[in-house]
Amino acid sequence: MTGSSPPHLLRVPAAMAFLHFREKMADIAVIETGRGGRFDATNVVTPEVSVITNIGVDHTRFLGKSLEEIAFEKAGIIKPGRPVVTGEDGKGPLSVISRTAKKLSSPLHVIGKDFSATGEPRSFAYDGIDMRLENLKLGLLGPHQVRNAACALAAVEVLKRKGFDIQVKAAREGLKKAAWPGRFEVMSRKPFVVLDGAHNPAGARTLALALEGLGKKPVLVLGVMADKDIDGILKEILPSCRMVIATSPMNERSESPRALSGRIERFGKEAIIRERVKDALKEALLLAGPRGAVCVTGSLFTVGEARGYLRRAGLKRK
Repeated sequence: MTGSSPPHLLRVPAAMAFLHFREKMADIAVIETGRGGRFDATNVVTPEVSVITNIGVDHTRFLGKSLEEIAFEKAGIIKPGRPVVTGEDGKGPLSVISRTAKKLSSPLHVIGKDFSATGEPRSFAYDGIDMRLENLKLGLLGPHQVRNAACALAAVEVLKRKGFDIQVKAAREGLKKAAWPGRFEVMSRKPFVVLDGAHNPAGARTLALALEGLGKKPVLVLGVMADKDIDGILKEILPSCRMVIATSPMNERSESPRALSGRIERFGKEAIIRERVKDALKEALLLAGPRGAVCVTGSLFTVGEARGYLRRAGLKRK
C-alpha cells in the first residue's frame, strides 16, 4: 500500500471473508472474532445477533488478566439494540456483559435463565426462548459442546423472531452434521486418537472432563506456545493422562520441549522429549498400542501438524 503501512495480518483474512460472503450473496454469515472483540478486525459489522459463549483467560497481554477485563473486551461486539446470546454464567463476567447490553439497549438471552440444554451429544434436550426440542444429536464430542449447541439454537431462535425462515428440521440436521477440525476431533478408534486445540486453562479443563469419558487415560502429546499460561494448562490436563511426550510445533513462539518437560516434572510427572510433533506422535502411537489412547493438545499449531501427519499416514477413523 503506497503511502501507508501495510494492513495488519489479521485484517487481511477478515477482509477476504467479507468479500467472499458478498460475492456468494450469503443469506447468513457466521463471523468469529479472532482475539477479544472490541478491537478485533471482525468488529466492523452490525450483526443480527451477537453470541458470547463463555469467558476464559487467554491473550492476557491484549485483553487483560482478569475474567472481568476479558469480558469487557468480548462485550465489545455488542451493538446498540442488537440481541445478544451468552453461555457465560460466571457472576463477574456475566455482570460485565449484562451491563454492556443494558447500556446499549440490547436484549440479552442468558444460558440457565432464558434457555438451557440437558443431556450429552448423542442425545440432548433444548429448552429455549420460544421452543423445546428433544432427542437432539450432535456431531461434536464432549459435554461442553451441548452447552455451545444451546447457544447456537438460542441464536437461531433470535433469527427466527427477526423473520429468518429457519426450519427446526434444518437445525436438527445441522447439529447432527456439525464438524470442527481440531476440537476433540477423533482421528482413529483403534487406537483411539483425539486432537484438541486447547491452549488455555479453561480449554484444558474442558478437555480433561471430556477425556474422563474414555474410560482409559491417554498418552498425551503436548506442544504449547511460550506466551500461554503453561502451568495453568498443566494443572488441568496432567491428571487425565498416563504419560506425556513434550514436543514443539514449527512456530517461533513455541515453548521448547526441554523447558516444557521441566515444567511437567515440577508437577510430579515425567515427560519424554521429542523435538518434532511427527516424532512425538509416532512415539505416542507405539506406547499406546492398538487398544490404547492418544491425545494431542496444547496448541492449534501442534494439532495442525499432527492432523497433517495422520492424514498423510492414512490413519482412518474406524
